[in-house]
Amino acid sequence: MERLEPSRVWIAGWAQAWPGRDPNLVASLYAEEAEFRTHPFRDPYRGPDGARDYARRAFQDEDDVRCWFGEPRITEGGAVVEYWASLLEEGREATIVGASLLRFAPDGRVSSQRDYWHIADGRREPYEGWGR
Repeated sequence: MERLEPSRVWIAGWAQAWPGRDPNLVASLYAEEAEFRTHPFRDPYRGPDGARDYARRAFQDEDDVRCWFGEPRITEGGAVVEYWASLLEEGREATIVGASLLRFAPDGRVSSQRDYWHIADGRREPYEGWGR
């Protein structure tokens, strides 16, 4: 399967699930064998249930989410997608910017995801040319 298509499905899913606070939609994007590392120093979440658990916990502290996703960069083994979000985290304005390294199962769901990100105080929108 061409990796651009599952990358776009992943982007569309997260673009709807994050502001909509929908952990079940997040779970639907991950294969049974998926390993999802939300941060380099955290233990991984496993499979759709792990992705759902992560999203449920993350979303409970976040409100008024506006998120953007860059064009997928297709690699030999998967894809890399940048993301940017402006939100309220526990009532504080914050901006999260990061990238997800993705690999896909034959059915197009994520089999592996590693995220690297940074959070800053205040709301900021992506700069011109970001995500291309």
